[in-house]
Amino acid sequence: MTITLRIVLLLASALNCAWIILRIRKAQAKIEDAVFWILFSGLLVCMSIFPQIIEWGAAVTGVYSPVNFVFLTIIFVLIVKLFRLSIKLSQVENKPQTFAQTYAIDKFKAKEKEMSEDKVSQGRDTPPPPPLIIIPAYNEQENILRTIQDIEKNIPAANYVVINDCSNDHTREILRGYQANYLDIPVNLGIGGSVQTGYRYALEQGYDIAVQFDGDGQHDARYIRDLIAPIENGQADVVIGSRFIAREGFQSSTMRRLGISFLSSLIHILCGVRVRDATSGMRAVNRRMIEEFSQNYAQDYPEPEAVLASGLMDARIEEVPVQMRERQGGTSSINALRSVYYMIKVSTALVMTRLTAGGQSR
Repeated sequence: MTITLRIVLLLASALNCAWIILRIRKAQAKIEDAVFWILFSGLLVCMSIFPQIIEWGAAVTGVYSPVNFVFLTIIFVLIVKLFRLSIKLSQVENKPQTFAQTYAIDKFKAKEKEMSEDKVSQGRDTPPPPPLIIIPAYNEQENILRTIQDIEKNIPAANYVVINDCSNDHTREILRGYQANYLDIPVNLGIGGSVQTGYRYALEQGYDIAVQFDGDGQHDARYIRDLIAPIENGQADVVIGSRFIAREGFQSSTMRRLGISFLSSLIHILCGVRVRDATSGMRAVNRRMIEEFSQNYAQDYPEPEAVLASGLMDARIEEVPVQMRERQGGTSSINALRSVYYMIKVSTALVMTRLTAGGQSR
């Protein structure tokens, strides 16, 4: 392969990177698009630095001209991108997130109003709201009842709300049969959308403290009091339950711990906040952060991004030691293959969040 072609590939890679960074700075690029074009730039760099790749690819495909093989590769990548774009354009957007959240909250508030009217008619006053425990749930029929009973046993005075994210198993029937407090989102919004629904509800109902608590049975309700104590004492805005302080209980796999350590280090570099368990879904926030998260909350894998966003707001972030359990039933949404995609996507999202935040830092 000629020197000229290698230089052209490097220039193309540099221009592509500059273009995607500019779009990120202007908040015009989605995470998937940023990951795609960054990987494409990496491919161009690899072909330039390691010309053997082009020679091998040309020999395998029968295209013996390196220049032709490079052009065919670029055309193939662009076709893949156009195909993905055509799929998106062909899908009618029939589930606007804000509408779905508002619908679910209003429906639940109407049910609550009926219950409160019954209490008033029976001569019982409604006390000021304690912290609200938000339990996102998607296809958790094997775990959700156990999770609720754990909360009721350890925090009997707590208010909780299960955010049923359009589960297609028997989660809804179990919640209804148990007469649990739950919001029914009419379409699946994903973990970020369902948690944000909980924050919106907490804000509308006047809660000063909200607690995130997963519905998969991994979190232990005995530690909820430890989570909310620093907030009640005015010491913190965000409190995260960390598996890696006391290092007791379920610690996750070695690969996941390495991934969590990488994300924690990246967050520290980007905003100066050091958090050991950046992916922990067990956390509590005060009124200020409820207001923020009800308006702005990451959608796909929100926990690390929420830590970064909090750090960029100069929020006071603390960690408290907790023990977690291994998933009691059901299947995790993150498998071995998705773990790699998760790391790439979350890392890109964190960098994008920092770039779009401008000069703010802790």
